[in-house]
Amino acid sequence: MTQFSALFLTTAVEVPVALVFALGMGVFAPPAAMADLDSEPGSEERVKVYDAVKGELRRRFWKLLFTASLMSFVTHPFLWNGVLWWIDRGWDYTTGVVLMEILVMLVEAAMLRTGVPLGWSQALIISFAANGASWGTGWLIYMLK
Repeated sequence: MTQFSALFLTTAVEVPVALVFALGMGVFAPPAAMADLDSEPGSEERVKVYDAVKGELRRRFWKLLFTASLMSFVTHPFLWNGVLWWIDRGWDYTTGVVLMEILVMLVEAAMLRTGVPLGWSQALIISFAANGASWGTGWLIYMLK
């Protein structure tokens, strides 16, 4: 696998996982607030609030989509080359991958925190899930060869 194909695979796996986890955590629609706004549309003021909330949630979706795509493009080259550097030193491959994945996960969580924005716990969960799915997919492809 080349670095480019690995980057493409990483992005193809991480972006949907990030979106699914964000959706599951209510990043795009705080259910109680939206249900409350939907239940009694009534006044013109409530309609304005409802439209503003929907607009903000739509912006958050696009910010997450962009940030999740960007984070792979930023961190993947460092991870790829960092693992090669680690192996060239004769150090344990598994240790190197784990340490570098942890660093990547922290950097990507910081990107999510500032890009979307999200709280630290949400950003870390999404980053962990996306990187875990990406790593698992790469490992599965490697094992099936």
